[in-house]
Amino acid sequence: DHANAETLYREALVLEQKLVGNDDPMVLRIAHNLATVLVARRKNRETVLLLDRFLTPEFARTPRSVALLSTRAEALACLGNWSGAAADAAKAIDHEPANHEHYHTLAPLLVASENLAGYRELCGQIITRFHDTESVFTADRMAKMAHGHANDLATAILLAADKPILLAPAMNPLMWNNPATRRNVAQLARDGVAMIGPKAGEMAEAGEAGV
Repeated sequence: DHANAETLYREALVLEQKLVGNDDPMVLRIAHNLATVLVARRKNRETVLLLDRFLTPEFARTPRSVALLSTRAEALACLGNWSGAAADAAKAIDHEPANHEHYHTLAPLLVASENLAGYRELCGQIITRFHDTESVFTADRMAKMAHGHANDLATAILLAADKPILLAPAMNPLMWNNPATRRNVAQLARDGVAMIGPKAGEMAEAGEAGV
């Protein structure tokens, strides 16, 4: 269980730090595992204090920091520090700009922190980078929202949102017209979620069009 896992990870972290220091990949993995368990146990302040020890300004500028940044963002969001969480999520995008997940995590954080200019800028980046891709991720996110799931930071923020939600779905037309997707769209509309589009356009696959 989480309590036993926390104890084991704490012991392993102390031992490995004595042997190889903070920068060793094994130490970073253990720290991330411990932080994940702490978040699961709602020990968010403790999570932030733990990760602050590893996320020095120098280390946070390296791609190796992405997992720790994402977990600290989750803990900060749980504490209501939306701007701090958004800053960490933005750094994750800087390191992994092709990863859909980071953008979908950052978007609601910007809205929650009332950084609407940053949110509009992010939407432009998403359109520019992902406009010609088929997004299975979009269909998955819509399904989670329609069924009230909150198993990641983005869906948890959306479930707790007290502001209007706007979606701009894009996917393969067969996926869009699938009965399951249509049911999810109808449920989201009943829940008051607004949508822009979709509209027809080229896809990454040669000779195919998407919506």
